[in-house]
Amino acid sequence: MKIAKKVFLYAFSAILVISYFVILYISMNPNVSWEYKLYYIEKETDIWPGNNGYDYELGTKIDTKLENKQNCKRFGKGWGEYTETGLWSNGEKSNIYFGNLTNKDLIFEMEIAECLLNKKIEIYFNDKLREEIEPEKLEKEMKIIKEVKKEDIIDGKLIITLKYTEATEDEKVQKIMCKGINLYEV
Repeated sequence: MKIAKKVFLYAFSAILVISYFVILYISMNPNVSWEYKLYYIEKETDIWPGNNGYDYELGTKIDTKLENKQNCKRFGKGWGEYTETGLWSNGEKSNIYFGNLTNKDLIFEMEIAECLLNKKIEIYFNDKLREEIEPEKLEKEMKIIKEVKKEDIIDGKLIITLKYTEATEDEKVQKIMCKGINLYEV
């Protein structure tokens, strides 16, 4: 009887330990959608886009003006104030998410309504640097047109990241560059 009790307790303990490891593995590798992962786990976005919310139909313009704020759910951290002319960037980087893309070369076009930056802008496609725009080439209003190669698109997903140096404290005090770029349309 005592041996049976010990075997039962050891077996029960082994099952508990194994189940804890299985739960730990599942929690570290959740089987969730990309949107869920970005919003709830990585906290990269402020607006829940819904499942498949980053899906993009080629040729569709994304208007970022205040009255179209619902269209801007694909904009992650680094985007701040919506205005009548567009969406302002803030911070050191801004992300834009696209899903369900075809595996072919594409053209990405972004229209900037106003640029208050006096620092370099770096454009990344899925963490690969694609272009650096030097401060002397920045214009108050400008279009950025970049070719997206099919190898830039991973599993139908594309994260476009704009990186720029944030304003210095002196610039913030003088209100020279509290915002970065005003994105009008993608």
